[in-house]
Amino acid sequence: MIKSSCISVVAVILCLGICIVQQDMAIGQDKLPATAELTIKHIHSIGRPAEVAKVKSRGISGKAQVSFVQGAKGQITDGQFLCVSEGQKMGLQMKFGDVNYPGEYFAYNGTEATVGHISPGQKSPIADFLYRYNGIMKEGFLGGVFSVAWPLLREEAKQLNFQISQEKIGDKQYYVADYSSQKTLGDVKIKLFFDAKNFRHVRSEYRVRHANDASSMPSVSGGSGPGSINQGATLSKPMDRAPRATIQESQADSIYLLVEKFDNFANIGGLVLPQDYSIEYSVEGTGTSFIAKWVVLAEHWMSNRPVDQSFFVAQK
Repeated sequence: MIKSSCISVVAVILCLGICIVQQDMAIGQDKLPATAELTIKHIHSIGRPAEVAKVKSRGISGKAQVSFVQGAKGQITDGQFLCVSEGQKMGLQMKFGDVNYPGEYFAYNGTEATVGHISPGQKSPIADFLYRYNGIMKEGFLGGVFSVAWPLLREEAKQLNFQISQEKIGDKQYYVADYSSQKTLGDVKIKLFFDAKNFRHVRSEYRVRHANDASSMPSVSGGSGPGSINQGATLSKPMDRAPRATIQESQADSIYLLVEKFDNFANIGGLVLPQDYSIEYSVEGTGTSFIAKWVVLAEHWMSNRPVDQSFFVAQK
């Protein structure tokens, strides 16, 4: 009887030990990567670090289309896309050849960030956002791994103050790196999404929230623009207007959100890079809204070719 009791006690102890080990293993599996680990594994998701480092400049061309959902109406499907980067310089251009909406042009030449105008003196809503919050370009975030200026490719990326969490979207798990810098980004809050299995960068979010933002009251911007693609539509530029006097004590918060998505990864010259790229930009505020989406298919890639430096200036 005593022997049987001893066996039972031993069995219980063994079970408890196994449970503790399994719990420790589970905790280890759920442990979030530090910034340095995330950066290293992300580089490995692209290719061998030595091969990634060899690319000093890159040019990508392909097809582009745009859809205006709210705040303007219309769709253009026969656009062209060009992204060129060298060192910390980057230029991203989408041409649509439409008299009312010729396209977008965002650039950084290592000193100054510039954007194209859709008509003399008039920026589109997304260009206005990137011009005002040009730290997104200066820090190298715009364009993700399309650009060699992508900050996670640099050694100093390990020192970035990322707040890393885990998030599930649909049936997939992602590591999410939150980043902000009042010095370089102002009010912009950045979230970078990485596939938890392979550490590929698949999404970037740039969000600005303004409380009591009277400047988001509705108005019609001057000049031609995306809003004139459909007669009667208007294109608002909330960030380009001065606040108006109002009898209301407060206004609803205004939210400006730019989202980049990357998909359809393939081996491109020995490196794994996305072929599908999209940009979504939206504005929500008191009495106004704007939603548009640009979709790009990258078709042609060139690396380490001479670059015309004028491409890194969009507008003077």
